[in-house]
Order: sequence, then C-alpha cells, then structure tokens
Amino acid sequence: MSQGVLNLQMMGRFGNMALQYCAARAIAERDNLELRTPRWVGEKIFAGVPVTAEPDYSGDFMRGYHQNQDAAIYTLTQVREWFRFQPWIVELIHDLCGHKTIVAHLRRGDMAGYGYPLVSLASYYTVCIKNSLNADAMCFVSEEIPTVAAFFADEVSWLPDFYTMANAKTLLRANSTFSFVAGMINPNRVFSPVITGLEGGKEHLCEFRDDNSAKLCNLDGFTDLHIKP
Repeated sequence: MSQGVLNLQMMGRFGNMALQYCAARAIAERDNLELRTPRWVGEKIFAGVPVTAEPDYSGDFMRGYHQNQDAAIYTLTQVREWFRFQPWIVELIHDLCGHKTIVAHLRRGDMAGYGYPLVSLASYYTVCIKNSLNADAMCFVSEEIPTVAAFFADEVSWLPDFYTMANAKTLLRANSTFSFVAGMINPNRVFSPVITGLEGGKEHLCEFRDDNSAKLCNLDGFTDLHIKP
C-alpha cells in the first residue's frame, strides 16, 4: 500500500461492504493511516462516513470479507458513531419505521443457491415463545416483500427495512450481514440464529442466542463475531 494510505477493496452488497469498512476504518484510525474507499452507499446514508479520496489503484488493497473475530477490532461505540443516519433520513422515515416492537429478518433470496442454511419461519415464533416475547407484535422484513417508500431510489430502496431493524425494540436477525449490521447499530435487544453445523441449502429450526454474535455463514474463515462495547 502507498505509504500512509490504506486502500480498501469493497465486495458484495451493503452489509458486506459495511463490515469491510468497519475493519478498514478501525485499522486506519489505530495506525494513523489515510483510509481510501471506492464510492459506496454508506457515504450517502451515514453522517459519520466521510467521502474519501479515490483509492490508489496502482497500490495494494485491503481485501476480504473480514467476518471473523480477528477482524473485529472496532467497537460498537465506534460503529454507532460512524453509522449515524443522516438527519434527512430520520426525518423522512422515523415515524414510519422507527417504532416497531419486535422485528424479524426473514432472509431468502439467493441463500439456498449459495449453500447457506436457511432459518425457518417457525424459528422466529419459537424464540418468541422461549423468551416470553409477544409473537403477535412481531413484524417481518424481507427483500422479497420490502417496505416501499417512494422517495428512495433503487440504490437505497432497502433503507426503510434496514432502518426498521436498526431501531426495533427487539431484533431477531437472520444469518445475514444486512441484519447483523442493523443489530450493531441497534442499542436494544438483538437475537441471532445459530447455524453452526447445519446443512447448507436447507431450512432449519434454529436456536437463537440472546445477543448479536452468531456467525453469518459456515464457510471456512468465518467465525462468531463478538463486538466489544
């Protein structure tokens, strides 16, 4: 890498990019480096994510998904400072999305095709029963039936659902970076599904942890993520 510069390569969709950004920014701040990233949606929606200089494309890049404990050198305090929603976003959608009691993220899409375990619908009702949560108050967010807000362009059409999860009184996340990142922002109660040892491509009745730490997939190099306060 160029001297004093950390160039970050970003891969995947928003949730993956957000975790890559957290790891890179924590390193840059720790080592007094200038962080440079490609343009990404976090610069538009988060007040604590500045637009950087373009990466030095002739130099080396920090690469990888960084979804393991060794990469989790950032804290929740840092994440919540960086990922503060822009005031215009709060003004537009807080009344619509910011007051849900129990929100469950039902992740489907391409998960089975990639060979990832699927958390069954029944899992969310089971975790409610086991933890004395009112399942009748639960609402689901899913990319298959997204919350529609006409004032958001396609690039951020998912933002109402993300905001809903980040502000829920209780969040039941999926094995998904999208709801994991929302869970880091969310200061309230977050449950996460345990997929360790489950067969990929199939639906499972999953146990849930009463925290946001369960790993996101069963691929090599991915671990539980315990983020310090």
